[in-house]
Amino acid sequence: MNKTIIFGQSISWNLLLLSLIVACIPFPIKMGNAAMILGVLFVVYQLIVKQIKLDRKKIWSFAIISPILFFILILISALFSQDISAGLKQVEKNLLLILMPFILIGIYPPTKVDRKFVIRVFSFASIISFFILFIVAIFRIIGGANFDVLFFHELGAFFDLHPVYIAINLCIAIYFLSFYYKKQVPMSRGALIFLILIISFGLFGLFLCASKVVILVFIPLYFIKLLQGALKKNTLSIILLLILLSNVFVFKSSIVSDRFSDGLTFDIETFQPTSEIALSKVFSNEEKEKISDLELRYLMLKIGTFHLQNDGKLLFGYGIGDVQEYIDYYYMQYGLAPGWFEGYNLHNQYLQYLVTYGALGFTLFIIYLIYSLYFAIKNKESLHLFFLILILTIFLFECVLSRNKGIVIFIFMNTFFMMKYENSFIRN
Repeated sequence: MNKTIIFGQSISWNLLLLSLIVACIPFPIKMGNAAMILGVLFVVYQLIVKQIKLDRKKIWSFAIISPILFFILILISALFSQDISAGLKQVEKNLLLILMPFILIGIYPPTKVDRKFVIRVFSFASIISFFILFIVAIFRIIGGANFDVLFFHELGAFFDLHPVYIAINLCIAIYFLSFYYKKQVPMSRGALIFLILIISFGLFGLFLCASKVVILVFIPLYFIKLLQGALKKNTLSIILLLILLSNVFVFKSSIVSDRFSDGLTFDIETFQPTSEIALSKVFSNEEKEKISDLELRYLMLKIGTFHLQNDGKLLFGYGIGDVQEYIDYYYMQYGLAPGWFEGYNLHNQYLQYLVTYGALGFTLFIIYLIYSLYFAIKNKESLHLFFLILILTIFLFECVLSRNKGIVIFIFMNTFFMMKYENSFIRN
């Protein structure tokens, strides 16, 4: 197979294409979609013109079949929804569940070195993406904008990226560059200093994203890993541990500290949903203004679980095309809409899937996650395990898979590692 030299490493055109695809993940959706379309066309070209046959064992592996089954479930849910048009829009977005695995089947990197190269490309792309957003924010401030443009939603506005996805990308990049990169690449003192600066900049970006759940999960995991390295007298770990502790100054920013303190308050009266509209608790405007992020998720959990059972939708859910209409209706019942939270999902991926697809879809989703965790632990793949712990915890507070970027990063990372395990199993 033809190869080219990039960053001092000889790589195949397959690996080059996969690297291009992952490099586009942290950037605007159109870039990512264009790269994925190119990947799909390339695999189709390989199958039809080059007549390269795919490994049937790979096709029937759990890593590939599970996303396909879930996509079929989504399609059926859309077709049986009352609002089929809305359902099919969601089907279009969830095509990513099968396109990414299809690409990986066709151009999956065969060696450990190649696989690490792919993650390295993703890591640097994530840092570069944040760097561009940071520079844009600085220019906006110079142009007269408030310092708020450096934080949270405003930070990702230029790429139209939610800060949670930026934060997830940065977490993966920081973890990989801190614990894997130096092992792969021989480094001079200057290169090591540059690496430390890049990781520090990534940590800085993570705090600017101000995504509470991401930071609260990542920091303990990262701290423990750094502490383990520091106790073994690993120089890089010691330096990064000191840098991590020094980043506390970012929390002194009123914007970041206020977001954390306000968002995590929980001082709401016990809320009990009801099927009787006349007996419903109707929140006043003053009450709604005081609802914290944590309190809002509590209300959504109560509303979602109660009405799902009360409406007799526990087995199959409301359907992908109708679920938001039902959610908005119940928001309105309790005075949480209009003008406030209509259009909001339930901010809990597990609950959202239960309400949308019922116990059937929820069970399939949980089996997939448990199986992934089991193999990450069995194969002692700390990067995959780190990613799963991070993303599964975030699922408790965010519907990551409700957007293009969330689906892409989750299905790519998980399928990428699962195929590695199953390839090893096939060889053995």
